Amino acid sequence: MLVKNNKNSGYSLLELLIAMSVGVFVIGSVLAFFVNANHLQRIQHETSVLRENADFALTTIIEDIQLAGFMGCATRWSSTKMFNTLNSPNSFEWNFAVALQGNEYQFDEVSSSGSWLPILDTSITSPLRGDVITIRRADRREFNVTSHASSTATVQTNSNNFKQNDFILVTDCETSSIFQKTNSNYTQGIKHELTAATPSNLTTDLGKAYSDEAKLMKLTTVSYYIRDVNGVPALYRKAEGGNAQEIISGIENLNITYGVDHNNDFSVDEYLTADAINNAGEWARVLVVNIELLARSLSDNVTANRNAVDYFFDGATQTPDDAYLRTVVSAKVTLRNRML
Repeated sequence: MLVKNNKNSGYSLLELLIAMSVGVFVIGSVLAFFVNANHLQRIQHETSVLRENADFALTTIIEDIQLAGFMGCATRWSSTKMFNTLNSPNSFEWNFAVALQGNEYQFDEVSSSGSWLPILDTSITSPLRGDVITIRRADRREFNVTSHASSTATVQTNSNNFKQNDFILVTDCETSSIFQKTNSNYTQGIKHELTAATPSNLTTDLGKAYSDEAKLMKLTTVSYYIRDVNGVPALYRKAEGGNAQEIISGIENLNITYGVDHNNDFSVDEYLTADAINNAGEWARVLVVNIELLARSLSDNVTANRNAVDYFFDGATQTPDDAYLRTVVSAKVTLRNRML
């Protein structure tokens, strides 16, 4: 005998609601997992790029600082006679008697503006914040003098890569002379005449006739500082009197102090700011440069939970009002040419 079952075989409304709730929970958990995983991956990527940028910026500055004051073989002899034949030899962009100098950044909380001490040279354009450092040195590539008569305004060489208006050092280790090249690029005869170029040469007399044992090197002045590029801070490098060039984006601040040897025993007695050293006239006594560089991610809202993260810079804990990732890298750089 067949018995009919009149009960419904489907799901009840309650069962459907429970199933839907569980489904929503599972889907939400999966989505949250992927969102968090994506954010973690983004943090890891930004952290990697941030560190690479910071290390690259620091290494670039270090390479120039290590060569501050390099003058070929003349570097090793404090008694080397130096003739700077340029007009206005103490001007910022060709003051090669000063191997290293800097400018300390000072922020005024009342006016919410910054300034630098000593006052920046006008060639340092559109600085944003942070200390400025300037290095003067010769290139390491040398060219041989083949002949030179002190009565002429030409130094002969077999080859060179000097351009018109370059600043050039000629040295035989006992005597050195600085002049500006006045004729066209790459010619074998390097002229140093009196022209209308800036700054031009004050005299054609280099102080002596250099023999074929003398060397020629290009001289350069290099400055590093922070500028703003469409709202993003970046490290800039200005060299050879040209326009400043961006080195890397995301460099937010520079803090620089200088290790000074007060008693000529070739050891650092204390670290001072650029302003203090300038006031004391002790740039020639600097042996070590202590650099602290602050870099930030190029994207905001990157930190965990998108909250501001404190960092330690310039001797104090800093609390930002954003969610950029940041890192601080530092180095103490010895001026090799001061330790010879």
